[in-house]
Amino acid sequence: MAKSWGNNMKKTIILIQPRVGYLDNVKNNFSTPLAILCVASAICEDYDVKIFDQRLNPDWKKKLNELLKTNPVCIGITSMTGEQLKHALEISEWIKSRGRYIIVWGGIHPTLDSETVLKNNNIDYVVCGEGEETFKELVNSISKNLNVNSVKGISFKDKNRKIIHTPQRNFIDLNNLPQLPYHLVDMEKYIGKYKGRRSLHIQLSRGCPFSCSYCYNSVYNKSFWRTLTVENAFKKISFLYNKYDIRYFDFIDDNLFVKLDRMEKLADEIIKNKMDIIWKGTLEIPSSKKMSEDYIAKMAKAGLERLEVGVESGSNRILKMVNKHQTIEDVYELNKKLSKFNITPGYNFMVGFPSETREDVQMTLKSALKLLEENPNAEINGVYCYTPYPGTPLYNELAKFGFVPPKSIEEWSKFTGDHIETPWISPKEKKKLSNIQFASYFLNKKGSDLLDVKKTIQILSRFYQPIARARFRFNFFGLMAETKFLKFYRGL
Repeated sequence: MAKSWGNNMKKTIILIQPRVGYLDNVKNNFSTPLAILCVASAICEDYDVKIFDQRLNPDWKKKLNELLKTNPVCIGITSMTGEQLKHALEISEWIKSRGRYIIVWGGIHPTLDSETVLKNNNIDYVVCGEGEETFKELVNSISKNLNVNSVKGISFKDKNRKIIHTPQRNFIDLNNLPQLPYHLVDMEKYIGKYKGRRSLHIQLSRGCPFSCSYCYNSVYNKSFWRTLTVENAFKKISFLYNKYDIRYFDFIDDNLFVKLDRMEKLADEIIKNKMDIIWKGTLEIPSSKKMSEDYIAKMAKAGLERLEVGVESGSNRILKMVNKHQTIEDVYELNKKLSKFNITPGYNFMVGFPSETREDVQMTLKSALKLLEENPNAEINGVYCYTPYPGTPLYNELAKFGFVPPKSIEEWSKFTGDHIETPWISPKEKKKLSNIQFASYFLNKKGSDLLDVKKTIQILSRFYQPIARARFRFNFFGLMAETKFLKFYRGL
């Protein structure tokens, strides 16, 4: 039997949360590692699960080396497209250098591009899609030395190094999943402060019914939305409310308001039980069109404080091209409706789409300013640079724009939130779009409230906000000495 970290003599599983990227350097609190907690929930009764968060461990090799002494059955690592891949790969390479450990990758990017991931010698298995049932079956098979071919939802290399993909697994009924094992982590390191309240990320549903052509959801979740019942959602909220004194809930669902009646019933439960909470949720424009002012008022009474809205572009041509079921006029209409309430709409934009013109970009800049001007509570979360996700409908069209798919994890890791790799944008335009993204973070009068960021960033954002707005208003993103400060700050 393998060594144990405790006295229960259970075999050990190590689950790892790698660093995410540059945002790790500005936030006071890291988000809860929900993905690996979900996987841990399915195996923690049968195995001694050790969760390791690289973000919390600057001297991560020393700590991880101690965990490896438990002789784990395998090590699971989650990752998404972008810089996190670099950190996940660095960890994998280091572990493999320490011995013949079995490494399993899961998450968005490994699911979307398992072929490229498995070409790397440091990764043995990929769990595709939802991990709870799949990882549990895989771990059991590895632990008992059984053939893994019968495990649905995995990709791996056989003895001849041929990549094998087993049949896909059906989606999980979220209502059958156990409570997340929060006891496996130090929760105080993940509980943040928002408006003086203890805050935490929480998820009540998975997926989204829409098929925006740039979004990973169309592949990862196959545009299928599933959710907890109102009863189970309220139980989850109540548990965190009572156990950890959470008073601000950050619902990270891809689309919280798919069924308006469900959210209304949940709001009724919150109001009936007199819960002193405020919360944030995501909203898609097609759902917003069905919301009456009475409905929004009830949400506000139940604690709705912020709505995250995907605008993406100020150009209706671009919105149609990416299969976004809305127009920019629909967004303006929602913004005016929300201006009557003490609710902050946080708008997300993107630039750098294929075929996007300078005029399209200019429309996006003007739209962002218009939303701020017409609603004093409105905020711009950011004007992000488009990142291709493997297998999405738009990704499959990129070849005609000169895009050559990355052939390795290392190449994919360059697609960071602040770095543009797409070939249809000239070097000069790439610099401009990157500067637009930087300035967009500081457009809000209340910019320091947007993230639980360090005090230094809060102070600087207040001084920089008028400059950022002026850059948007005059479409001037040259001579940006401020980006040099960002590079200096990251160096620190």
